[in-house]
Amino acid sequence: MQELRAIATIPNDVNKLISEDDQVEFVKAFRNLIRLQNVSKSFTEFSFSDLNLDEQTFEDYKSKYLDIYDRTRSKPDEEKESLVEEVDFELELIQRDEINVSYILKLLANLQRDIKDDATQEDYQNQKASILELIGKEVQLRSKRDLLEKFIEERLPTLEPEEKVETVFQDFWTPEMLNANTKLYISSYTNSKKPKIVNMTSSPQTNEHN
Repeated sequence: MQELRAIATIPNDVNKLISEDDQVEFVKAFRNLIRLQNVSKSFTEFSFSDLNLDEQTFEDYKSKYLDIYDRTRSKPDEEKESLVEEVDFELELIQRDEINVSYILKLLANLQRDIKDDATQEDYQNQKASILELIGKEVQLRSKRDLLEKFIEERLPTLEPEEKVETVFQDFWTPEMLNANTKLYISSYTNSKKPKIVNMTSSPQTNEHN
């Protein structure tokens, strides 16, 4: 942690590492920390305090680590001759089995925080594209993909600095899901072989189809 903090005191300081030498040093320092974490997790009494940092800070550093990896791998072939490209990021050290809505919201919170810290528009668009790509690849997010993408494209850019992504997403999600379910219900009812007239103004107690 001392080596890591000497390179980037806080996660967002990674954005200031312009030279490839500095980026390589960060990658190596955080890679060592991941190795230490994986070893420590083999003990039931593991706590993030053992690493002298909290879990959210660790996740923020990890996000920056993966950002560097993604930027390097997304460059055109003619631009790939770099010191960073030669580093083994050992992505197998990072367990990403739980790619769920909660994980996506953490990434979006990091993205929002970067914008408040004056990240460039290019960085913002690159990170947003990476999140959208991740959503598109994950089978377990398939049923939620359209609404997640709609939230990212339409609602995320309008967030106020004091608003929390998780809270705003929940407020967005509930009516959207209700609307989607209503459309599905109407479509299923309309396409049934024996359509019946439904009084959509009836109360749930009196309407057996509601």
